[in-house]
Amino acid sequence: MNLKKKKKLLLPEYCYVIDAETELYTWVGSNSGINERKLANLVAKRLLCEEGREPWTSFTKVIENTETVMFKEKFCDYPSELPVNVQPADLPSKF
Repeated sequence: MNLKKKKKLLLPEYCYVIDAETELYTWVGSNSGINERKLANLVAKRLLCEEGREPWTSFTKVIENTETVMFKEKFCDYPSELPVNVQPADLPSKF
């Protein structure tokens, strides 16, 4: 069972708070208004201070089209390219 959400749920007119237990994100849509942005920040800050939340929980503000790999992995269909080199490496003969 895949619990990850689909990227199409993120609409540019809105802001979202994504709670991934030890990671908390606010996603800011490019067409969202100042009130939506303020409310998303307020909700995220309250969640961050919630009793029982791990003190090392990270909080990240994500702006539409600048999403990090860590954010994208929370969705089942987010297009991304990982910066991974898959070419064989030249290893020294001692190795």
